[in-house]
Amino acid sequence: VLGQAVTESNGNFARPTFMIDLPNCSEMQQDDLHGPLFLVAAVKYQHESIKWANTSYLGHSSIVWGPDEKLMKVAGKLESANIWLNSWMNGEAQTTFGMKQSSFGNPDMAWAGSFYSDVKKLTRPS
Repeated sequence: VLGQAVTESNGNFARPTFMIDLPNCSEMQQDDLHGPLFLVAAVKYQHESIKWANTSYLGHSSIVWGPDEKLMKVAGKLESANIWLNSWMNGEAQTTFGMKQSSFGNPDMAWAGSFYSDVKKLTRPS
């Protein structure tokens, strides 16, 4: 764990924390974590990273870094509603809810809406 203590100000604010090489079955890897927390794991093959990311019962946001020819392939296989490509939090801040059990889940649960599909938003730097 790389990080610092909670700040000494009004409210509960934590400084950015990096957790490195946690097992995929760990509580920190599986639960809905909020705040400036980054889980970092080294993988040898692309399919390992996709499997690792999709194991969670959540699917709100993901960030994919890499060469352009691989970005869309990886993003298409991720079970995540908001995916940033070679960037983070640029452009529109509007969320598309989430996939699986994250946030409010599917935004339109009507049978005629997106009940049978998952909405995915990809964001690239301008």
